[in-house]
Amino acid sequence: MQEIETKVKKTIFGERSTWVEYYRDLAFCVSTRSKDSKLQVGCIVVQPESLKILSTGYNGFPPGTENTSKNWEKGTKDDLVVHAEANAVLLAGQADLEGSIAFVTMYPCRECAKMMIAKGIRKVYYLSFKEKYQESRALFEAANVWVMPLKRGEDTTLEEFKKNLIDKVKMVVVQHQNQQQSPLKPNGVYEDLKKRMEHMRRADLKSPWPRGSKMNGILLDKWTDYFLFLALVASTRALEDHQGAILIDSATLKISALSYNGYPRGVPNDMGDDSMQISALSNAICLRFSEGHEFIAFSTHFPKLTEAKNLAQAKVKRLYFIWPNSLEGDSKKALQIMEDAGMEVVPMDVPDLDKLQEAIGATVERLKKAESENKLPFSQWPSNTGADYELQPEKL
Repeated sequence: MQEIETKVKKTIFGERSTWVEYYRDLAFCVSTRSKDSKLQVGCIVVQPESLKILSTGYNGFPPGTENTSKNWEKGTKDDLVVHAEANAVLLAGQADLEGSIAFVTMYPCRECAKMMIAKGIRKVYYLSFKEKYQESRALFEAANVWVMPLKRGEDTTLEEFKKNLIDKVKMVVVQHQNQQQSPLKPNGVYEDLKKRMEHMRRADLKSPWPRGSKMNGILLDKWTDYFLFLALVASTRALEDHQGAILIDSATLKISALSYNGYPRGVPNDMGDDSMQISALSNAICLRFSEGHEFIAFSTHFPKLTEAKNLAQAKVKRLYFIWPNSLEGDSKKALQIMEDAGMEVVPMDVPDLDKLQEAIGATVERLKKAESENKLPFSQWPSNTGADYELQPEKL
């Protein structure tokens, strides 16, 4: 553990991800939920002014089609699978995607390009490329859609990207693990909660999509593992304390908001006043982009008293959290408020770093294998000039 801590502090700590890097990482992590053992693809669509997430998607089957190994075999899956970009467009619901920006881990095919253009997406960043999808290039050019490959490091391979993402996740976990070592130790309130919720800690969320058998090589097979992983990755953009939170629709399991702690939009990051910052959970509640159902929240941290009241008011029916493992003072009051509101509060174990590293590595290897069939070098992949590569939210 000491070796990891030293390495992470030297390479990652204090170096904040840009907005493009942040959404690149999140789109990649969204892809890890795909059951395709050959190629996992993820997509995130964001609003152009605020950079708020509008929709997400990964390649998977429609409702009613089981995730069996047979259905995912080559020659069968192409007739069944819905691509990540199409899913992001379809699952956006009533969200206005006009002028929006998409981050995808694979250059879109022609059919996905049509849907993205029709829905109003006007800027596309992509991480990987397959030459058979080059046919989309003419469509994007005709529709005046800006397209650019995402930066992956000086060697233009995915190795540096993989290493940096793994280091960021390690940094957050190690930082909070070290904070837990002293003086906080599991207390009676926490241990009682853990015992009462043991069945929910082990169980997974019920999905409207049939799961079928567990797929070989898909490591984040449980929804709870997947959403906690996304919350953890979201926290890497925070300047300090590194909190991450995600809200999902309890009926559809669609992501409704994904956020981290920091200063509200328009407030300079150098204010130096922690009281001005908004927590990851509060941010997620404010940024949610779907209504109608109750929500399930996943958070790296247990909510403070004010957050607990807001969660109850925002129709959050269940909360999964990782840290801390001691609930005292106002934390006990917060727990009481949430439970009085009928909310299920579920303490979860710290994510397994080895498992997360393996999942990231396996997903990267699938992208690399897809790229190995290309003849075009990275420098000749489809790209546009005339627009800034980096993004910044517009100030209010």
